[in-house]
Amino acid sequence: MAKSTNLLSLGWARVSTDKKEDRKEQTLDQQINALSNYGVPTENIYSDKISGTISLKKSEQWAALSERALDPKQKVEIVLVSWSRLSRDFYDFLAAVNQYTTNGCVFTVIGEPRYQKYAPKDAMESFQLAMEAFGAQDYRERISKATKESLHYKKHVLGIRLGRPEKLTLEDCAEINRLAQLEDFKNPRLIAEEITAHRLAAIPGGLDDQERERAENHARVSRPIVYRYLALTGLAESDFMLIDVLKEQHGDDCEAIAKDLTAARVAAIPEEMADDEEAHAKALKASTVLRSSIYRYLTKEA
Repeated sequence: MAKSTNLLSLGWARVSTDKKEDRKEQTLDQQINALSNYGVPTENIYSDKISGTISLKKSEQWAALSERALDPKQKVEIVLVSWSRLSRDFYDFLAAVNQYTTNGCVFTVIGEPRYQKYAPKDAMESFQLAMEAFGAQDYRERISKATKESLHYKKHVLGIRLGRPEKLTLEDCAEINRLAQLEDFKNPRLIAEEITAHRLAAIPGGLDDQERERAENHARVSRPIVYRYLALTGLAESDFMLIDVLKEQHGDDCEAIAKDLTAARVAAIPEEMADDEEAHAKALKASTVLRSSIYRYLTKEA
């Protein structure tokens, strides 16, 4: 259906994310194409990536549309591909429609004959619009519930780690220290590849292609991560056990733990090395444990 020549058509497109694989919702490009095909000029199309739960008032693009829509000199038609693109919050949805229709605007939902140049005129039409608002919020809440249930299942049943890619675990730290002592693993890249192989092997079976790809990306350890661990942390397996003991004494006071661990490592320097000033100085430097090293170990952020 072509747009009315007596109205200034302003198009509005909104998505919550940039994900193109979501088949249930149109992408931003699809919405913009639909608005253009309807007849909205490109310069009159406003779009934003903003969650349907967030008030339209927080969108700069909607503010720009609103400034033109509320101009008393021009009758305006606000065009959407669906009501859900306006908002998925019941009250925000109704407030938006009420504000603009009260100021003489009309709404058009492409492909919906009931909502062509629409403004509620009576109680029944207001009730009908309220049902649209209810449906938009109800759909959002059902999707949210289903997503949480899916994430819970993946995390607690399938054992998939969710969220940001894993940093080094305590087991990874111990394995890096072990490998670093071997002649064949002097290069951090080789250590990273070995740690990655162990983590890939631990990925549970039964995952679909997308889940497996995500899990594999999480499992990968880069050479810079291993290098930083070896260069900045430099803790040995014996240090791990002593840190656990010191943590019982000092709690989360990383500075106190680092000080006591440094003292223990200095005390372990062979006595015969004291006669060699250069070697002894290097040993003292190598024995020094930084507060940041303890923090990385305790928070698994090496």
